[in-house]
Amino acid sequence: MIELEAKLLLKREKLILPETPDGDFFQRLMMDFSKFLPKTFQKISVKEILFQKDMYYNSKPIDMKATDQVLRNRQEILFHPQTHRRETEKSLLTYKSPNQSTQFKSREEIEFPAPPEVWDVFSHLGFFPSASVKKIRMELKKSGEEPTFSLDAVEHLGYFLEIELLIPSEDSGENPGGPAGSQKEGENRLEKVILEYGLSGFHRENRSYLSLIS
Repeated sequence: MIELEAKLLLKREKLILPETPDGDFFQRLMMDFSKFLPKTFQKISVKEILFQKDMYYNSKPIDMKATDQVLRNRQEILFHPQTHRRETEKSLLTYKSPNQSTQFKSREEIEFPAPPEVWDVFSHLGFFPSASVKKIRMELKKSGEEPTFSLDAVEHLGYFLEIELLIPSEDSGENPGGPAGSQKEGENRLEKVILEYGLSGFHRENRSYLSLIS
């Protein structure tokens, strides 16, 4: 699949996130986001709350940064959106290809659960931890849910809104459940969503959180 993404800066701030966030913190966070978002988001509810710690890997044989690729170890905790109770924890391995768009972030993404031993294998292959990113992500729910909206509070960076849709890879024959379209069609859809929700006044950040922190 190709992940097509628009990242909008809501407010830059040197946030410090707690190691064990609780309901009070999530409520304060949502109040902060409500100050920045336009009225079009008043009827959108939180579907999931995720606490994500991402470790990025590099190597000498393959310079991931120079080649614009991503190899990521994500430790993720899922919290219930109403009770704020911790529900599940998982570890994910993610690979992202180089960006394929100048207008938005567009990458092929492969992601799957991975046990800790996988990173021992990568270590033997010459990969090493190079940087980390910590954030709280509130995934929003609206009728249709395509594209998806996520509110991100990123440590040391601030508040962001991500809009994301998935389109099939041209050579894969994949279909995410909707009509297959070209990348250009996907970019046009994102442009319409940004306009429809009154988001055109926000700065578009094409760099990754990793790039902004590094």
